[in-house]
Parts: sequence; structure tokens; C-alpha cells
Amino acid sequence: MNTKGRKILIKKHLTTGMISLIGLLSGCASFQGGELQKVKTFPQTHVKKSVDVDASFTMYLNGEPFTFMHDAAEKDFAEKCAKRLNKSKMFGDVSTTHPDPDIKVSVAFADLAENNLGEAFLTGLTLYLYPSSHTDNFHLSARITDMRTGRQKDIMLTDKVTMWQQLFLLPLLPFKTQPYEANKCMNNMIDNLCLEIYRTGLLETATWNASSSEWRRR
Repeated sequence: MNTKGRKILIKKHLTTGMISLIGLLSGCASFQGGELQKVKTFPQTHVKKSVDVDASFTMYLNGEPFTFMHDAAEKDFAEKCAKRLNKSKMFGDVSTTHPDPDIKVSVAFADLAENNLGEAFLTGLTLYLYPSSHTDNFHLSARITDMRTGRQKDIMLTDKVTMWQQLFLLPLLPFKTQPYEANKCMNNMIDNLCLEIYRTGLLETATWNASSSEWRRR
């Protein structure tokens, strides 16, 4: 190989090495908004009422509906809700197909994602020297219905997860990935939902008073 060929080969290897180094040093890390308390313990309930969970999941990216893998995401969210309610040990049988539940929990979850494409482009253009972010704003609304009395309560909760992209964030990447933080955030929102259900009083036992023709809680 002549001198010119060796220089071209060396330059090629240096370029490849620099690109690889930039790829290693660039990274992203996600952080929860912390709008809700972390649930460590759940209140004890003396009567374990059965629950049917009806869940819906929607996602928007910069205001536009994002329907990729929607059915799978909605099914996963419904199963997550049932799992977290069961884990709280506040309820009896919890299912997404309960034929005759004491309590009906209708949950609507919306992920309102915001991504500044201009900033993201600038981050790439500056080889991750300029930071950019992507935020998932989580909105959970639930209607809790006592199927024996017809009483209803509405609950609304919000939180968010922001993913930052910038040079030198790679060390945080294994511990602060967006899917991991989003999953933790959603779990905590459902745990907070359990607390709010308890605060509605709908988990108390209700008896029918014939003289006054009304339900009384005890």
C-alpha cells in the first residue's frame, strides 16, 4: 500500500473511531416529575370487595393521535391496573372480566407526549452538546362505581416523565431509561389511585335501611 493509501485508511479509521466515541459518550436519561407521593404502604380494609377493571389507553404526540401498538399498550395497561390493585391487598377478587363485581373501576389513561423536533435536530447536529428533551405527560382519570348502591366518585391524577438527551449522560442510561421510569411512574399512579379509592369511602360496607329507603355505610 502506498503512502497516499495508508493516509486514507488512517483517516477512515480515525473518523470511524470518532463517530463511535461520540455514540458512546452521547446518551439519555429519564426523570419522573414527582407530582405524586411514593406509596409505601396501603390502608387495611376489613371487607375485601371484588373489583372489575375497565381500562382505556390513548397516546398523543404533539397533539396528534399516536396509534402504533395501541391495542397491545391498552391490554398491558389494563393488566397492570389489575395487578397493582391486587398487590395493594385492599380488595378481594380483581379482574378485567369480573361478571358481578362489588366495585367497578373505569380507568382512562392518556399519554400526552411533547417533543420539540427542532431541538432534537439541533442536539444531533451538535453531536449531543446541545441538550433536548422529550416529555410524556400522564393523565389518569377514573370513575369508581359501587355496583350495589350506584354511588360514584371521580378521581384524576397527573404525573410526567422527561427524557433528556445530552453528551455525557451515558453513565445514567442503564439506570434511568425512559421505559423503566415510565413504568415506575405508571405503577405509582395506580398505587395512588388505590389510596384515592379508599378515601372515597366506597370500600366501606353499606346496608339498606328500609325505613328511610337509603343506603347507610358502616
